[in-house]
Amino acid sequence: MASIVEDLKHSNQGYFFTLLCLTWFLITFVTSNVLLNDELYFNQFGEQMTYEQIRLLLDFQYKYQWISYLMLPVIYLFKLLLLTIVLLTGTIFWNINVSFKKLFQIALIAEFLFIIPSLVKLFWFLFFETNFDLVDLQTFYPLSILNLIDIESIPQWSIYPVQLLNVFEVVYWCILAFGISLVAKERWPKMLGLVASSYGVGLFVWVVFIIFITINLS
Repeated sequence: MASIVEDLKHSNQGYFFTLLCLTWFLITFVTSNVLLNDELYFNQFGEQMTYEQIRLLLDFQYKYQWISYLMLPVIYLFKLLLLTIVLLTGTIFWNINVSFKKLFQIALIAEFLFIIPSLVKLFWFLFFETNFDLVDLQTFYPLSILNLIDIESIPQWSIYPVQLLNVFEVVYWCILAFGISLVAKERWPKMLGLVASSYGVGLFVWVVFIIFITINLS
């Protein structure tokens, strides 16, 4: 962990990581301060909570919003480290020699892909679908199968896994596989199998965990 942080400080990875965090900071800031207005919360929770309770919730959120911004670098560093460990485990099982540092670089570059759907989502609700509610904002994902389905027609626990069935997730797998194929000098289809057996399995476990939490909190 300490060596990775040092590498980020003294290499191009540090610039890319800083750019990634700053971009997500701007997206999060605009989303929180422009799209997520008070009216959305009052419309969403008006029948379940009193005005005072909603007001208290919003005041608490505004007061401690800065913590979420400070946590962005920590969250993304943890995510990238976890993904790198998963991919490294895959390379070991597939008997392929790729260093932890190289895999971390691949994971870092691939992570920029997810900025695109977030920007599309931001512009969609800012300029096109201006009449939206909190559920619309939470469930919309560009080029996802979920957008073709009536949310009310499927169980709540299935929303997240269906949302993951999108073009960007497929492209993300391909970028990871392509990056590993370049550094390992292996065929891309073979590396796609490596990504499926490592990241794919990890993603499946994560989805099952989210489904379990959703069902128990419903």
